[in-house]
Amino acid sequence: MNLNIILSLFVLFLFVACNGKNKEKVQVLTTDTTVVVTPIHKATTEDNETEETPAMSGWKCYGLLGRVKCVEYANGDAIEFNNDGNLTKSTTVWLAEDGSKQFHVVTNAYSTPNRYSNDGSYECKIEYKENTRYEIEQGGEYFRESFTFDSLGRVIKSEPNVGFDHIVFAYKYKSKTDKFPYKVIQNASYEGGAGACYIVSTYEYLKIDSKGNWTERKVVCKTSAEDEENKKSYNIKTTIEKRDITYF
Repeated sequence: MNLNIILSLFVLFLFVACNGKNKEKVQVLTTDTTVVVTPIHKATTEDNETEETPAMSGWKCYGLLGRVKCVEYANGDAIEFNNDGNLTKSTTVWLAEDGSKQFHVVTNAYSTPNRYSNDGSYECKIEYKENTRYEIEQGGEYFRESFTFDSLGRVIKSEPNVGFDHIVFAYKYKSKTDKFPYKVIQNASYEGGAGACYIVSTYEYLKIDSKGNWTERKVVCKTSAEDEENKKSYNIKTTIEKRDITYF
């Protein structure tokens, strides 16, 4: 995979996210710097009707408020949930080196609120310990996904299930009243010395819907990477992200 795939998976997982398992080695080879200049407006919202979101639910894992059914991003990424707030489907879209659009779709079928089959290939069990939610692959407990929350119920750390690779996301908030992070830091290392990646994304929220969820934000993404040959690269990219949210 190249850095475009990593960034696509990064964006989806953060607020988006991806619940599948990727055991492929990831190589980061990017030197371009792209800046997109877009007029910025202050965040706006109509009457806020935010309802209580169940603690440590799948909605909370992906930084969502209320009973969200589906989130669709302008680039084609999407995540879907059931009535329990658990992730049932995630779609990730990226452009290959030849310019073709690639899709990665993962579906979860739940037998109980705390157990599901991932694309029919393996079973996962959801467990809770203190302030952390774990999604553990049965028969291969080494492979697990976790989400850790602060005392206010906001996600502050997540570790996706990516096989023998290791990726950690840290979510930073400016104050106790903030519902969304102003900064997310990704630190990744890949199996067999296949490189490493350090990404810092900062956010400005431009539009909020009536339920309190953001629908448009500015993202400044700074990436430092090193491939398996110790070749280093640095990239800065500024974009505007948009998404549509439907509710139960």
